[in-house]
Amino acid sequence: KVKISVMQKIINVSEASLLDKINNILEEEMIVGFTTDGKPLTKEQYNNRLLVAENQIKSGDFIT
Repeated sequence: KVKISVMQKIINVSEASLLDKINNILEEEMIVGFTTDGKPLTKEQYNNRLLVAENQIKSGDFIT
């Protein structure tokens, strides 16, 4: 029910700036990967994990 209601509201939106905001929210919340435990990762979570990993590599904190 909620999905259909949201879709109907989005279809009726004509203001481009509002559509851009909706699109940005959806892009950030989309699942783009999974952890080794199988938990879903959003784009933001994935990017944060990449930054942490890059910082660990720069500081020599990694296993080969």
